[in-house]
Amino acid sequence: MNSLVLGALIAVIPSVLAIFGNYRCTVTIRGFIPKGEYDEHTAPPDCLDGSIRWNYPMEFAIVHFTPDVPENFSVCFGEPTSGSFFKFHVYDITSGRPQEEVPFNKGTQPCLEPLNGTVSIEIKAPEALTYLWLVKYYINVQ
Repeated sequence: MNSLVLGALIAVIPSVLAIFGNYRCTVTIRGFIPKGEYDEHTAPPDCLDGSIRWNYPMEFAIVHFTPDVPENFSVCFGEPTSGSFFKFHVYDITSGRPQEEVPFNKGTQPCLEPLNGTVSIEIKAPEALTYLWLVKYYINVQ
């Protein structure tokens, strides 16, 4: 019986670490944002990789990246995961106004260039309520 419990723990621990690992570098956007409002966050400047997590997304959110790295960097994103098939829209607003939508194509990792040491994105939730949106990010220092 003890070996069965030990085996279960050994099997579960890597999954738990993968989910909660590097939690300090996770930007958590509040859920159920009221109509006409938004949530705004800045990723911790000393984090070179992390994730953006949004439970029960509604309306939109803005996330800024101002990493403590040399000026030559970009912010890159992995493929978003969602508990549904609803489409989220992510825009590069680094210049202060929405630019082209960030292309999240299967198998690609889009990267955005900074302006004055900052990259900013706007994430628009779908009209239909969904449970979770999660995307990994990393700072690519050139």
